[in-house]
Amino acid sequence: MKRISGFTCAVILAGAPVWALGATLKVPGTYPSIQAAVDAAVAGDVIQISSGTYVENVVVNSKQDLTIKAKKGAVVILDAGGAGPALEVLLGTNVLVQHLRVQNSTDNGVVVFNSTNCRIIGCRVRDFDQNGIWLQGTEKCQVRNCTVIEVGVNGIQVMDSSHCLVRDNTVKDVLQHGIQVDGLLAAIEENRITNATKNGIQLGSAVGGPCEDALVAGNIVKNCDVGISVDEKSLGNTLADNRVSKAVNGVRVGPDSDYNAVHANAVTSMSYGGIMMGGSDCSVTKNKVKKAAGEGFGVLTEATYCTFRLNRCTQAAMYGFFVYGKGGLFLENKATDSVLFDLSDVSVPAGTNWYVDNVFGTTYP
Repeated sequence: MKRISGFTCAVILAGAPVWALGATLKVPGTYPSIQAAVDAAVAGDVIQISSGTYVENVVVNSKQDLTIKAKKGAVVILDAGGAGPALEVLLGTNVLVQHLRVQNSTDNGVVVFNSTNCRIIGCRVRDFDQNGIWLQGTEKCQVRNCTVIEVGVNGIQVMDSSHCLVRDNTVKDVLQHGIQVDGLLAAIEENRITNATKNGIQLGSAVGGPCEDALVAGNIVKNCDVGISVDEKSLGNTLADNRVSKAVNGVRVGPDSDYNAVHANAVTSMSYGGIMMGGSDCSVTKNKVKKAAGEGFGVLTEATYCTFRLNRCTQAAMYGFFVYGKGGLFLENKATDSVLFDLSDVSVPAGTNWYVDNVFGTTYP
């Protein structure tokens, strides 16, 4: 049997949070409220909450190595009482919030500000007028396996943060974006977003600025304005293996959002465009677009020096590929069954794009 040395173990564990061992603080058994338990907690403690409805606005301020969770099998409802965030983590380190049902406020649901290595896992957040879950100024924080329903702004917002993970969440019936992210090196993976009035996933914001070097992968987005949108000069992001259906536009990369990669996404039944590119020096590869009411692939004037390779478009109601931008390389793409033309290149001056080994049934001019 292969042995693992003490040195190897030390290397493996070096990047993991180190949790102190502490006491279990029971609510309401030992403490009458969640806030009372939080105030009494020290590093390493676990706050274990029994079933019940707790009308509180809980503030976790400057705590580290703290777990706040429902007792196994318990249904714990944290009701904000109509005003203020239900739960705030401020200046926290290694704080875990798990399996709470959070509801009812004109404010935000769960807020994590200026914190590191904090995790929101398995929570249900509903009926807030602002954001469901909001991370700001955080590093290496996570939102996983949560459900966010019926909120007035964004389902999950990650602002001015780095190395954060948003994975395996369900977001539906929100009045702005399903998930909105700016900052550095986020991972937005395997989420399900339905019925966002604006965009399913939004990278970059007018307030928080650009999103850079994020990975957006394996998400399912339905019934939104834009399935996945990249704006505000967001650079170097990768959008891969996502599925978008029944939106106005499937994937949109805005002007000045350069060096982004759009790879192997499936886009179906758009009321206008499938994949709309406005950034320069972008890579668009192996995507499949079906049944766009406008164009399957739109290349805006601002989209220069982009590479399109091995993409497929079928049954576009107008154009398979509609090209305004210049300096593009189109290699081994295929468009069929477009109502107007499979390819329309109207870039000025003409002849500034390169086409190699593509299959287009009809072209213009």
